[in-house]
Amino acid sequence: MHRRSQSHSERAPSASVSPKTRVPSLQSNPDPLAAFAADAKAKQQQVQQAHADPLAAFAAEAKSKQQQAQQVHPDPLAAFAADAKAKQQQAQQAQQARQASIPQPMAIDSDRATTPAKRKLEDRDLSPKEEPEHQEKRARPSGVNGSHASQSVRGSQPPSSPVVQARRKRRNRAQPPIWAQDVRELNNKMPNHANFVLQKRVHSHINGKPEASNRTSRHASPESTRANPPAPPAPPVEAGPQDILGAWEPSITGVKPYEEISRRVADFLFVNIISIPDMGEIISRNIQFEIEAKLGTLIDKDTNHRVDRALDSECVLQETQRVAFRSSMTEAQHKYFNDFLNEIVKQTHPRAPNGGNRVQVHYKHRREVDRFFELPPELQARIPGCIRSRLGSRMKSVRARVTYDQKTREVLAKIIKARVADLDIHFPQCPMDCRISINLEMNWDGPVEELEQLGNHPDRQPDRNKDRLSYTHGHYQVDLTQVTHASSGPGGAQRMEKEHELEIELNPTVLVDQGRRASGGQPHRYQELVEGFVDNVRVLARKARDLQ
Repeated sequence: MHRRSQSHSERAPSASVSPKTRVPSLQSNPDPLAAFAADAKAKQQQVQQAHADPLAAFAAEAKSKQQQAQQVHPDPLAAFAADAKAKQQQAQQAQQARQASIPQPMAIDSDRATTPAKRKLEDRDLSPKEEPEHQEKRARPSGVNGSHASQSVRGSQPPSSPVVQARRKRRNRAQPPIWAQDVRELNNKMPNHANFVLQKRVHSHINGKPEASNRTSRHASPESTRANPPAPPAPPVEAGPQDILGAWEPSITGVKPYEEISRRVADFLFVNIISIPDMGEIISRNIQFEIEAKLGTLIDKDTNHRVDRALDSECVLQETQRVAFRSSMTEAQHKYFNDFLNEIVKQTHPRAPNGGNRVQVHYKHRREVDRFFELPPELQARIPGCIRSRLGSRMKSVRARVTYDQKTREVLAKIIKARVADLDIHFPQCPMDCRISINLEMNWDGPVEELEQLGNHPDRQPDRNKDRLSYTHGHYQVDLTQVTHASSGPGGAQRMEKEHELEIELNPTVLVDQGRRASGGQPHRYQELVEGFVDNVRVLARKARDLQ
C-alpha cells in the first residue's frame, strides 16, 4: 500500500492538538447515504464476478500462472537491480537510525514553518521527525532483500491486488531537510522558533565523549553568588504631601519658589568668582580661591555690641562699613561642637548602623604654626596684578604667611592672601552670626629663606599656634581651631591667649566648575552646591542654641 494512504489509515487519532499542528481535512463521520451507496455498489460487483464470462476468467487464470512463473524464475538483470536497490535502501535506513540515536533538539524545516492555514496534499507527506504526534508504524521486514521489493516484482503481482497509483516525483530541495542533516554539521544553526520541543535525552554521548552544554543555568551557583554580592537596598523614597493632603502642588505655578538667602549667597559667589574679568589670569597663575563661612558675632561699630535690627528671622545684611565681625566663641562652645562633630564621624562610618547610606565624614587632626612676614617693596613687585588690584591701600603692609608643622617644622604652605568680598548673615534666633568671605591665595614662588630673613621686623605679627580639627564631608569642610598666641598684658607683661574659631569651607574647584556650566547653559548643580553650603552654616549656628 502507498505510504500516503497508509498514513491516513493507520495513523492513531490524537487526544490533543498542538497549537502549531493542523488537523487534516478528513471527515471523521462519513455521510450515511454515501456509505449505503458504496455498499450497494460492492454487492453489485460481487454479483458480476459470480456471473463473469468463462473466457475472461480463463484468461485471468492463465495470466496469473504466468506471473507466478516469473516470480519463481525472475529475470537475472531485474533481480540484480532489485538487490542493489534494496541494499541502498538498507544503508539509508541504518544511517537514519544512527542519526536518531544522537540527542539533538528537534527542528522544523524552514519550508514547513510557514505552512498556510490549509495544508496542501503534498505537504501532508511528513517525515517522522517533522511531526512526532503522527508517526507511522514501521512495516515488518519482508523476505525479499529486506523491506522493499524491486519494481519488477511489484509489476508481477496478480490483478486481484488493488491498483497502485503512479508515485509522485520527489521534490528537489536546495539542501537536505532538517531532519536528514547531521547535528554536528548544524552547530548553532538550529531554528529558534520550532513549533514543538522534545525533552533532551540525558546521559547521551557523541563518539564516546560527553556532550558539551553551552546553556547557562537559571539558578546561580554559590560561587557566583559569593562573587557578586547583592547590592544594598535603595533607601525608601519619601512620600510627598499628596499621600495625606490629596490634590497638592508646591505652588500655584506647580514649581517650588527658590529659597531667598541661598539664592542671595549663590549670586554673591557668582558675581565675585565666576564672572570676574581677570579669571583667566587667576587660573593661568594657579591662584586659588578660598570660600569660607566663619561663625562668630556681628558687632555694630556704633554701639560696640551685637547688631540689632529688630528682626525675628535670619537675613543678609547690607554692606555698610559700620559692622565688624568677631570670629571667636567660648571654650564651652568649642567643646560642644567638638563632641557634636565627633559623633557625626561615628554615625557616618561605613561600619555604623545605617552608615552605608551616608556620605562619610573624614576626620583629621593637625597642629601647625603660622608665621607672618611683611614684604619689602622689592618683593612686592613680584606680586601679580590680580592680587595687587585687590590689596588696594594695604599694599604698604603686604604680608606672607608661612605654615609649619609644629612637630617636624616642615614647611606646609607659603601664601599671600588678598581679600575679595564679604557677606554677613544675621541669625537673631541663634547666639552666633556668620560672615562668608572670598579670598585669593597665591603660593609664594620664592624660597622660604628669603622670607625668614625678614623675621626681625619689630612690627611683625606674633606667631599663631593652631590646634585644628578638620571634618571633611563631600565638598564641604568644617574646621574647629584653637589658636594660641602671645599678647601684651598690663605693664608690658607677655601672656598667652586662646581663641576658638569655627569655619565651614566650600571646595572652590567644584564651585568654579558648576558656575561655568551654569553660565554656559550646560547641566549643572550650582544652586544645590551653594544650598548645601548655607545649610551647613544653619545647622551649626542653630546647634549653638543648645548651650543658651
